[in-house]
Amino acid sequence: MKASMVLKLCTILTGLAQSSLATESDYSEIMRNLQVDPNGLIHVDEFGIMRSLDGDGKVIDFARLGPSHLNTLAQRRPEEDREELLAIWSGADHSMIDDEEIWNPSENIMASIRERAAVEGSSKVRT
Repeated sequence: MKASMVLKLCTILTGLAQSSLATESDYSEIMRNLQVDPNGLIHVDEFGIMRSLDGDGKVIDFARLGPSHLNTLAQRRPEEDREELLAIWSGADHSMIDDEEIWNPSENIMASIRERAAVEGSSKVRT
């Protein structure tokens, strides 16, 4: 009986490890395939929409990120940013955002993008 429990636990842990590796791989693939502008930036909003913008602030590509992708992204950020990002993305549901809103973000999203560019000392996204 104990051997059976240990075997089940090992199977679960192996599955979790493989899932974690798949998530990292999936995220890396998203980043490899995302069209980027060297004068632009990448922004992820509170719904889990990753937008790639050119230097003029025009959306040139996007990806819809799921919870595992957002967690992977948060883990890549400095420790002091992680909790805040995870809180922002805790209820992320990219299915609520249609293609029109992705390609033409609201003024609230654009304000967030401009704020990020200012904080990071980037003048890449012009107002």
